[in-house]
Amino acid sequence: MADVDVCPICNSTVDDWSHALINCNMVKCVWSLLEEDLVEHVIACNIPDAKLWLLEMVDSTKEEEFLKILVTLWATWWVRRKAIHEQEYQSPLSTYCFTEKYLNDLALISAKEEKPPAVVPSRMDLGSRRTWAPPVRGCAKLMVDAAISKNHEKGAYAVVCRDEKGVYQGASAVVVEDQVTAEILEALALASDLNRTKV
Repeated sequence: MADVDVCPICNSTVDDWSHALINCNMVKCVWSLLEEDLVEHVIACNIPDAKLWLLEMVDSTKEEEFLKILVTLWATWWVRRKAIHEQEYQSPLSTYCFTEKYLNDLALISAKEEKPPAVVPSRMDLGSRRTWAPPVRGCAKLMVDAAISKNHEKGAYAVVCRDEKGVYQGASAVVVEDQVTAEILEALALASDLNRTKV
């Protein structure tokens, strides 16, 4: 927590929630890229209590506008924290583009949810298009993958176990220190905690 009431970005002597999210010079640049009417409405509402301010925004804006306000507040808060605590600065245009992409993704998800659910074929219906081949009868199949960090100091492996009918039996994911090859990690996954002997 800060021990002084000064904005570490623009040195304003009032660093409250509205300054941090709306009035700081850094975030003003992001807001300036949004629709002028919406921004003027956000700025004009000078209710000091954050909860009451949000309730006023809910009551006085359309659902799409309110969602845009929320995502912009969230994105500018994240950018501000990165700048203050990690000295990583992002351009206002990058922040704006992030919010637009995020809102577009949310709109796509909403559109998909409104469509009736598609009929998903069973494994038996997939025929030659099947991507998962069952193991021999009485055995389980382990699907294994592993990855290594960029600095080669850590690795991770994961395994998912299914029986011959494709029924999920269990899974395991482990982070390992000092393992530098995917082959070693995948071998370790085979000895995971699933306790299957016929695989």
